[in-house]
Amino acid sequence: MSLHAVDATSTTGMPSQFAVALTLANGTDHRGFGPQLHLCRVHGLITGLRETGWDGDVVCLQHGFAVGGAGMAMLQRLCTHVYSPPLIPFDGGPGGKRAVEHARAHGRVPPPPGSKVQVRHDAGRTSLKLQAWRLTQYELVLHTDTDVVFTESPSGMFARALTDGVLFHAQRQWGGRGYWGISSHLMLLRPNADIASILAANSASGHFVPYSMTATDVVESAFPPTVISSAGDGSMIACEYVRVGYVWASMKA
Repeated sequence: MSLHAVDATSTTGMPSQFAVALTLANGTDHRGFGPQLHLCRVHGLITGLRETGWDGDVVCLQHGFAVGGAGMAMLQRLCTHVYSPPLIPFDGGPGGKRAVEHARAHGRVPPPPGSKVQVRHDAGRTSLKLQAWRLTQYELVLHTDTDVVFTESPSGMFARALTDGVLFHAQRQWGGRGYWGISSHLMLLRPNADIASILAANSASGHFVPYSMTATDVVESAFPPTVISSAGDGSMIACEYVRVGYVWASMKA
């Protein structure tokens, strides 16, 4: 399955090398926030991104917003392209304190002692992130969560990454894992159908170490921090992580 043939041109009619991608599922997230809030966050994200001078493609991978509905109409108005790929199965087990027992019972690598494995039930929706590797019409894609505010255009970052041959880049994160993982708030990736298939297979088979109980764990199975191409804190571009309450308040104002 590829997203390449759906629409491979930018709004200017010329092929684009780069895209900023985001994912959005119609439903309630693990914090109890519903689709209306997430649509507000998308509006703020893309509006801010355009204000930095980014005039390239913005791609949305969505699930659950019906064609002809108000939510889909908003996404189509804001984004260069909107795709509706299927959710990828995620077999992470029960999470929490039962994660070690479940992993061992199924012949998988358990989290280390003391790892604070989360309990979440929205992994299927987060699996949309893995579909970003299917956007093979682009040389590079910057996937962003919707609670990110850009303070500079990603154009320069894309140019440098292309020159350097970057395959994948994300910020290292320790958190409560007990080992180094990544933050998937921002991921710079090189789309590739083979990598997409590996990620989908790992997600469906539970071939990853559970911690966040989301697609981030699956990405770590293919791109551990030791193979991330650049050192330091992993920062790629000037941005800010904004608390949900702040974004919601600013969208209502």
